[in-house]
Amino acid sequence: MDEEGRVIQKRRDLPGTWRTVERAFLCLISILGAVYALGIPGYFRLAFFVEQYAGLLFGMMVFALFLSTKAFRRSRDRTPPVLDVLFAIAGLASGLYIAVFYPTIVFRSGFITMPNLVFGLAALVLVLEGTRRTSGWVLVIVTLVMAAIALFSGSLPGIFKISSVAWDRLVNYLYLDTNALFGLPLTVTLDMVLPFILFGSFLFAMGGGEFFVDMALALFGRYRGGPAKVSVVASGCFGTISGSAVANVMVDGWITIPMMVRVGYRPHVAAAIEAIASTGGQLMPPVMGLTAFLIAEFLNAPYAQVALAAAIPAVLYYLCIFVQIDREAAQHGIKGLPPSEIPHIGSVVRRGWIFVVPLALLIYALFFLNLQPGKAGMYAVLATLAIALLGKDTRSRLAKSGISILENAGRTIVELGMITAVAGLIIGLASVSGLGSLLSIEIVRYGGHNTLVLLLLTAGVSLILGMGMPTAAAYILLAITVIPSVVQGGITPMAAHLFIFYFGAISMITPPVAIAAFAAASIIGTSPMRTGYAAFRLGILAYLVPFIFVYSHELIMIGPPWRIALAFVT
Repeated sequence: MDEEGRVIQKRRDLPGTWRTVERAFLCLISILGAVYALGIPGYFRLAFFVEQYAGLLFGMMVFALFLSTKAFRRSRDRTPPVLDVLFAIAGLASGLYIAVFYPTIVFRSGFITMPNLVFGLAALVLVLEGTRRTSGWVLVIVTLVMAAIALFSGSLPGIFKISSVAWDRLVNYLYLDTNALFGLPLTVTLDMVLPFILFGSFLFAMGGGEFFVDMALALFGRYRGGPAKVSVVASGCFGTISGSAVANVMVDGWITIPMMVRVGYRPHVAAAIEAIASTGGQLMPPVMGLTAFLIAEFLNAPYAQVALAAAIPAVLYYLCIFVQIDREAAQHGIKGLPPSEIPHIGSVVRRGWIFVVPLALLIYALFFLNLQPGKAGMYAVLATLAIALLGKDTRSRLAKSGISILENAGRTIVELGMITAVAGLIIGLASVSGLGSLLSIEIVRYGGHNTLVLLLLTAGVSLILGMGMPTAAAYILLAITVIPSVVQGGITPMAAHLFIFYFGAISMITPPVAIAAFAAASIIGTSPMRTGYAAFRLGILAYLVPFIFVYSHELIMIGPPWRIALAFVT
């Protein structure tokens, strides 16, 4: 079962007033995020800490989550039980406490008070339970193990015997410190990633997704294995906006997978091709998902620099996939689509060129105006809305589905917010216990000064963690434990961060837990495991790309232009 499917199965079909309350909170999360990203509070001379904004949205996210998500998949309750309502209210209160009192709290953060402990314990417990409901047990177990080490490390043997942390100090730290719950992962999500979620939601709802598929069909549908190449191109285009493997699969897989089966691809192979094509979406600039924004923050570098560094590896990934699927088509004699099913490129461009404008504006704002990612994303949203108002069809779509777009974007933010909140706890636990530095030292000792051994160890850990948790969470865990040792081994920081990001992303097609492959298999009703192994086989060349750019820095835009061009060509 893929992550998205698991969440849908746990979602309540809320009745009446409960449904209205949920929709209101989800829409308000999207609207408040847009208002903050545009800097509107500043025009009214409203100054506040980013943690206050994060606290407000955190409380609203927890409230909406516990109203709408069942504790267990088989629960039949439509109306939220009393316990979930209490959880929702407690979560809202713990967020509002930060939103209202943070200016006072921040100047007394060293003092442990009863309100801090009560609201802090509530927030920590609800984050773990919310993460369990949306993402499963893996992240929760990792967090609990790290918390146990922090609390009881003084009694543990071997390398884990370090100074213990008192429980009240630990709760206070995890709740209030800027390196924990309301730290980098959550604030980056709400400040930078939220506008891009809105952008993708509005663009796809207005017909941008259909345009990308039609353009790919017009360009590649007629060639050998045409539908598979359409899948690769369309998923690459989707990836520039969504940055999510499973989301890409679920958007265009319903079109491309049956099309591939119809021309002769075996069902599990068709699903595998869609999975590997969609997985590249996380690697494709300009919008690469949450992890790329986190890389920028960890490196203290502009997001545009990270996106540029990732551009050539992303192209190489898709070239590897293109070669493999063309070879597969040649081996099995799979032809392209008949001309009657291929749209004329001229009509596609005339009908949909307008959807390129917001994307072009986004690229211009990020790479030429050097705007903050959140503000650039909101300008792209405003451009999409302006375009929607110009056309009769898009204007009608906007009128009919505007509220649903805000609601769906809010739901995505809630699910991502839980992941990044618990990731903040992991960072806080590694920091307060010293576990991150300890593990980094042990990795260097085990791998010695052999760069290749360190890289192989890192790749293996990235793949394993990526199988059990979202890419961003796996990246954060590795960034605080493994990256220091890799950099100490002589790898440049940008290459090291992109290396673990890349392997965390392609864990989506790595058996035995290939989440993107499982999602694709569910569309056509084929075997998830066969699909996963087919995806691994077809994507095998892509596993070499990170090792190549680590040893050839020109491929991540380090060096003079002529050397970068030469490295790419050769």
